[in-house]
Amino acid sequence: MNRNEEKIESFFALPLASLNEVVLDISSRERLRLGQELHDSVSQLLSGVVFLAHTLENKLSARGLPEAADAAEIGQFVLQALTQTRNLARGLFPIDLEAVGLIEALTELARTLERLFGVSCRVEAEDVVVGDQTVTNHLFRLTQEAFNNSVKHGRATEVVVGLRRHGHEVELFVRDNGTGLPIQGIKSEGLGLRIMDYRARIIGGRLSVGPTEEGGTVVRCMFPSPIGGEEDLKTE
Repeated sequence: MNRNEEKIESFFALPLASLNEVVLDISSRERLRLGQELHDSVSQLLSGVVFLAHTLENKLSARGLPEAADAAEIGQFVLQALTQTRNLARGLFPIDLEAVGLIEALTELARTLERLFGVSCRVEAEDVVVGDQTVTNHLFRLTQEAFNNSVKHGRATEVVVGLRRHGHEVELFVRDNGTGLPIQGIKSEGLGLRIMDYRARIIGGRLSVGPTEEGGTVVRCMFPSPIGGEEDLKTE
């Protein structure tokens, strides 16, 4: 057995929890890499094209040529592409959760996704403080995955993200007005649902996905809350 075969065999010999951790690590690294590429390469190139289009427009206008309007239109289209690219990069880059806190991070995520997908997204959050950064990160990424599912698969035009207390637990939910998940979609163990479920379990919570009364989909993550509700939420 050669070295590559040994690596492959050792990878598949990992327990399920370790495999999930590997998948999450790869996913996080890939998000960061793509966000960096979009910001440093694609955005810079598009900015250059916008500048050149504006320069061409000015030259054509100075000569009184009607093609100046075409150059201006090209510049506007490229500027729209630049805005979309920056929004994509902002969605891929990790928000400084420790500095802004979970609720503010979710609010910023909602604003970014509104600009990116053109849907209505709002946050309905009670004053819940999540002090553990591992918990915060998993909840944020879980929300991001649920939102993407709502827009890309459910074709939702309105998404509500909520954070509220239920006795000794806290509920994070993502509710949409989309087409809803088909039965086979709920039962199947797609990678996105598996990752969300793993994120919920790793913070001591549980995930549920089901239909709303209006026909959309709601993703719920219930996780432990400290007794009394005034302490920060922390993992052991």
